[in-house]
Amino acid sequence: MINKNVAAKLRLKREKLNMTQLELSKKLGLDTMQFVSLYERGLSKVPHKTLGQLFVIFNMSTKEQKQYVDLLAHDFRCEMIDKIFEGMKI
Repeated sequence: MINKNVAAKLRLKREKLNMTQLELSKKLGLDTMQFVSLYERGLSKVPHKTLGQLFVIFNMSTKEQKQYVDLLAHDFRCEMIDKIFEGMKI
């Protein structure tokens, strides 16, 4: 499951820093901006390691980091429960 709320928040963070998708991609060690574009539009998940890099690049407070982690953990829990119940339909 892709959390579009997290994607939108990350895009806003980048924009507040007046950073282009390409500039952010370079900071993440990527050659193109395609990945950043995909996750900002909610079409791709942000890998956990990359999320950690974004926390540093965006200079996020511990409180902000926790909010992102809590959102993603809630989504993961919901997805897991849905899949378990789906598996129980025999």
